[in-house]
Amino acid sequence: MSLSPPIVASGAALLAAIRADPEDDLPRLAFADWLEEQGNPESLTRAEFIRAQLVEVAAGIGSPAAIDALLATSRILKRSQRWLAGCDWLYDYRMSHGMWSWNRVGDSITVTICAAEDEDVDLTFRRGFLALVRCSLEHWLRYGSELVGAHPLTRVEL
Repeated sequence: MSLSPPIVASGAALLAAIRADPEDDLPRLAFADWLEEQGNPESLTRAEFIRAQLVEVAAGIGSPAAIDALLATSRILKRSQRWLAGCDWLYDYRMSHGMWSWNRVGDSITVTICAAEDEDVDLTFRRGFLALVRCSLEHWLRYGSELVGAHPLTRVEL
């Protein structure tokens, strides 16, 4: 009797599973596990962020577990932004413009990278992944394919 080898999912396959069923958290958790297996600091931080946002939603807003997860999310964002959106250009853009902030609404967190008034980039994360991007047409044309490749985006506002 032969045993088949375990199926090892790639990051792309896991993102495809998330896109196929955006309300299912199991592929999101599997993606966080996959990131952790990569072993580099940015992947570990992104995995931690995904899990913290999922715990926050599952625990219910205002519960002790959700508050702990919210605090963890805030610590992650303060500690490291290089992993943000999985796109190096965003980190470089943020570093060159110097200012950023985040705001929580319901189960989402929006990170705003501030530049000139018409150049702000808003990234809304929901359950650990980028769900909404608000940016200029120029930024979208230049970087949109990278964002789509790294996240299960559901909405873009130009």
